[in-house]
Amino acid sequence: MPTDIGKIVCRFLTHHFHRYVEYGFTAGDGRRAAMRCRAARKTGPRRSKFWKPFIRQVEKIEKTVHARAG
Repeated sequence: MPTDIGKIVCRFLTHHFHRYVEYGFTAGDGRRAAMRCRAARKTGPRRSKFWKPFIRQVEKIEKTVHARAG
């Protein structure tokens, strides 16, 4: 049975990071992204294709969540 905190976290991730938790990403794109990230350690700039947009999304959400909570 899902816990209350698990439900809250799932709702938060689904709402704010839908692209990264949707089935298509986690089933296929997530594996490909992980492979690209491992390869990017060697190639540098390719890493930014996934991480730069992800980090921007985290920063944006962090600001909006803090604004609502404060």
